[in-house]
Amino acid sequence: MYYTLAIDSGNTHVKWGFYSDNEMITNNCVTLSEINLLKSDFKLLPEPNDIIISHVSKANIESKITEILAVWSAPVCWLRSAAYQCGVRNGYVNPQQLGSDRWAGLIAAWDLFHRPCLVINVGTAMTIDAISKSGEHLGGIILPSSFLMTKCLAQNTKLHEIADGAFVSFPNNTQDAIYSGAIQALLGAIDRMSYLLACTMNGDEDCKCIVSGGGAHVIIPYLRHPYEFVNCLVLNGLHLIANEIRSKKT
Repeated sequence: MYYTLAIDSGNTHVKWGFYSDNEMITNNCVTLSEINLLKSDFKLLPEPNDIIISHVSKANIESKITEILAVWSAPVCWLRSAAYQCGVRNGYVNPQQLGSDRWAGLIAAWDLFHRPCLVINVGTAMTIDAISKSGEHLGGIILPSSFLMTKCLAQNTKLHEIADGAFVSFPNNTQDAIYSGAIQALLGAIDRMSYLLACTMNGDEDCKCIVSGGGAHVIIPYLRHPYEFVNCLVLNGLHLIANEIRSKKT
């Protein structure tokens, strides 16, 4: 049995998945303030054969993860996005500038569907990346989550005392107007990127939305495009990358 530990260190949470051969057998998620809980989580695991990490958080979190993993002798790969990996070609001018979490998500989505799609990850920020029918990453966008949008308004206007709102089509009070505006902005970005991808594909194939991330539930009820929610998309992509790296060494 071959064990791989995949870690997705994001802006708000650290997610991890433990794989036995090609199957995830357990996983968990902790906030950055709870990162020491990883010690007790990892004590319950057999020692992994290798560890792969996507890290887009602060440097002190990287140091803390390094310290926690020091109890094992397994090699650790801190992923940097490549120009080409696992059948996907990176569309960035500087491939390593693409966030490693976005790169892993693209690879997992391509492995699952092998078709043109938008890869949407909703967390502290929302990212939307496009893949062509040949596995080429065409590029993507980054925008604030609904939480960050409303927080920005609260911090920079006189609206800081407004209570949480609800999503409605035509808001008739300020709290609903703020929340609905944030959700509409996210949905509008998805609509626009879907349109651009369809134009790029010349209408030859239907474009699907692959949705993941802890904030996905915020937008899913209102999506008008065909979509599939994939849990642990980034972790699964990290596992695929670790497998390819290992196969090239043997």
